[in-house]
Amino acid sequence: MDQYHPVKVDLTKPENNREFLVYNLGQTVEGVDVAKGYLYHSQLILYKMDIRYVVDNTEKDYYTCRVSGTNELLVSAPAWDYNQLHYRDFWDGVSRDDDDPEKIVDPILHGMVSAIDDAHDKTIKAKGARDIKHFKLQFPQGCELSSSAIFAEAGEDEWCKLKIIPLVWTHTLSGLSGTDHYAGWVVARKDLESIKKGKPNSKPKAESQAAKLLASLGIGATTGDAPSSKPKPAPKFNTTSSLGRAAASGTKTNSGSKKSSDLMELDDENTGLEGLGAALDGAEAEFNQLVGGNKKHSTKKRTVNEAIDDDDDADAERVDRFGFGGDDTEDY
Repeated sequence: MDQYHPVKVDLTKPENNREFLVYNLGQTVEGVDVAKGYLYHSQLILYKMDIRYVVDNTEKDYYTCRVSGTNELLVSAPAWDYNQLHYRDFWDGVSRDDDDPEKIVDPILHGMVSAIDDAHDKTIKAKGARDIKHFKLQFPQGCELSSSAIFAEAGEDEWCKLKIIPLVWTHTLSGLSGTDHYAGWVVARKDLESIKKGKPNSKPKAESQAAKLLASLGIGATTGDAPSSKPKPAPKFNTTSSLGRAAASGTKTNSGSKKSSDLMELDDENTGLEGLGAALDGAEAEFNQLVGGNKKHSTKKRTVNEAIDDDDDADAERVDRFGFGGDDTEDY
């Protein structure tokens, strides 16, 4: 069973984290997928690496990091110092006399070589179990770590993306120079608020079905069209008709049932409606003529009936008084 070396992360002091350096990057790392366009508070974890391990075996992942708990990271790295594992003969040579290899000139180094031999033997027998060591970085309570928020290939195990940072250095006083490499991993802090990156993007709204149908008839503006600042021309009316005059003046028509705006005739761009307006004008005149004729006819009819009734009443009165009247009166 793998053993984990606990590291209580100190976020206030980057150097106070054993083999690691832990830096606060602030809100500088952009999210991915649904979080794209948002910047997360993030932490950078640095660990000094030896690239010779990677070059020797390109199929094995020697330096890995993943989110193993809400506030925990699991970091794996080679267990052995590369020089201790692969330069055993060098250490043995340093412990002996150059002219007489059988003579031990540094018993401490010679003893170290004996210890290396014993450890190598046990490492080989462990069949890889002692090749890698594991660190459990424990962040303070309340921290919520995430790799998938900023790394699209994090997967279900929340693997963190590896970044190799080379450092070419020169030490003037000693005259030494060299190149060091650091393994770096970035993890997002979801317990801290993210911020929007750049100008917000306004997505056009989808048109309703009714709006699309009206647009196909040339009515209304389609999605994405800018509103026109040019005023639309006022409707023109045919003032030669009674309906047109009523619409132009804003008064009611003869029927008094609708406002003139409901029956207005439009300008030349709507020629089809002009014919309809003319037909309505003709129908209105015909209707008025018919109504007027009916009124005269009904008045005349009421006058005749009234006369007949009056004559019948007179006949009845003469019969009562004189015993004769009605049709017989003319014959007499």
